[in-house]
Amino acid sequence: MSPDKVMPIMAPAGWEGRSKLAPVRGAPGLTITLAECPPGDRAGLHKHSAAVENFFCLEGEFEILWGEQGQHSTKLFPLDFVSVPAGIYRDFRNSGTTMGRLLVMIQPAQGDLQDTVYHAASTGVEIEKRWGPEVRKAMAQIGIQFGEPAIPTESTT
Repeated sequence: MSPDKVMPIMAPAGWEGRSKLAPVRGAPGLTITLAECPPGDRAGLHKHSAAVENFFCLEGEFEILWGEQGQHSTKLFPLDFVSVPAGIYRDFRNSGTTMGRLLVMIQPAQGDLQDTVYHAASTGVEIEKRWGPEVRKAMAQIGIQFGEPAIPTESTT
């Protein structure tokens, strides 16, 4: 569900989400992290509800996947860049044979200080299958969500 190492580099002043411990405080609207991934390591299929996520390959080879099931993909090699719009499920995986380093730049919506992320429902099912329902429950207790909350519908009377 997460790369081997995620090192926050920069976050806006007052940032409350992931990367809040970044040593550099920047202007609103951009967080930067460095993901260090051994071969096969991946982030897990997830969606930023209101943030654009940008990937810049520094070292190695990465596969960027997107779509409801991660059915679309492209490869990144050193100095390649790709951007995934808000609201689209995405994942990244070190598809090479050496340690990979990926610069991840997240652009949240104006005024957002947290960047809400939803992990794919299929990821929650896989976690439960591999480690049991208690692990999934523990993750929910710290705010990790699988699937998206139901949207209330208006009742007609």
